[in-house]
Amino acid sequence: MKKVINQILIITIIVSIITPVKEVRAEAKTLRDYKNEIAALEQKKATNQRLSAEAAAAIEAKRNAIDEANNMIEANEGAVEASKTKVIESEEQIKIKTEELTDVINIMQYTEMNQDEIYLDYVFTASSIPEMMQRQSVVEQIATYTQDELNALEKLIQENKELQAKLEEDNVILNNSISNYEQQAIELRNYIDSDRKSTR
Repeated sequence: MKKVINQILIITIIVSIITPVKEVRAEAKTLRDYKNEIAALEQKKATNQRLSAEAAAAIEAKRNAIDEANNMIEANEGAVEASKTKVIESEEQIKIKTEELTDVINIMQYTEMNQDEIYLDYVFTASSIPEMMQRQSVVEQIATYTQDELNALEKLIQENKELQAKLEEDNVILNNSISNYEQQAIELRNYIDSDRKSTR
């Protein structure tokens, strides 16, 4: 066994003599070099924190803009629905008034042919002057009522046209709000993606 150990020892010595020793080149760093590296790393860390804070603020601003656009969309959808309801109600009122006035107008057209005779006959067949004055008042009230109803119908038709115009305007505003919302969402996504790429 001693012989084996001696042989191994001799082989190890020969190998170490034959193999050249490599020179290790270690760069000596001074304390100043380490302090400069630490200062550079701290500055980089501060810059990254500042950029992260700015990015967080920008992201929050974009999210607020998206929330505002979303609220505007909801408000405009409500306005559109309210306008649609008003238009439908107005159209129903116009239909009812038209049906009511159709009969009155038909009667008036019939009486216009014989208007003088009918009104004169109605007014002057009264048995007394107070009754005659009362009948004349009734004829005037019928004429006034009919004219008022026609004016009310015309007003309803005009309001309906205005409501339809407002509905179209509300639809345009709604579509603009949706486009604004989509644009804000795209900008936020792009900003977040670019921020992630820049911090890597």
